[in-house]
Amino acid sequence: RTKEIEELEGQTLISEGVDANYKDMINYAIFGLIKLQFEDSTIS
Repeated sequence: RTKEIEELEGQTLISEGVDANYKDMINYAIFGLIKLQFEDSTIS
């Protein structure tokens, strides 16, 4: 999705834009790290 928006130089019919997509990726990564940390702490 992000690559396509970049290739189209931001010209899309319906989109929140590249910035929003990168923020979503960062949020998913942070949630994943939190989940991994939480699972590790409950096992120990």
